Amino acid sequence: MKKLFALFCLFTVLADATFAQTKDERAAHADQILVKARKIDLLNQILPVGMTKKQLNEVLGAVEKVRRNVDKQELLEFGEMVKLEAGMDAAIKAGLEKGELPSHEFVIKISKTFHALDRVRQSVIYDNEEIVRTAVKKVLNEGQIKAAANAIEPTYFDPSIKPEELTTAKKLDVYIRVVLLDPNAYSVLTELFKNAKN
Repeated sequence: MKKLFALFCLFTVLADATFAQTKDERAAHADQILVKARKIDLLNQILPVGMTKKQLNEVLGAVEKVRRNVDKQELLEFGEMVKLEAGMDAAIKAGLEKGELPSHEFVIKISKTFHALDRVRQSVIYDNEEIVRTAVKKVLNEGQIKAAANAIEPTYFDPSIKPEELTTAKKLDVYIRVVLLDPNAYSVLTELFKNAKN
């Protein structure tokens, strides 16, 4: 009986250690699983295009340039947000400790800053789509472009698109935005390039 009780205690300790992840650890693990799920989606959307090693290299070059543009944009946005932080801290402290409403002027300043950043971000997104579109049209043949354009259902990602107005070019634009510019696409494309035979 003592052995059975000791075995039960050991099992309980081991089970607790196994399942005792912190909330942050579970969240990080869940994020990893979601990335894996997205990579599976991306493989289902990229592999049917049948890119060669040379084509993958060209597309990767464009995606790398785009990633540098995104890094610059994020750095700019961070700098602008940091400029607002001291005022935000003061407004929050005054609100919580003294019951003071944040000033209308400061709220407007925050709003204008974020709207300006959004306009710049949209411009960067447009430029990035053009960079990748140019590379894709340069290196993929007509059949591959058609495969890319048909790899996803554009109306799922942009409900404002009218199916009757979908051209191959419009479908390709959605493919570029949703697939090739996805943050996880770079690692998928890189691994495909490394493993490509031709």
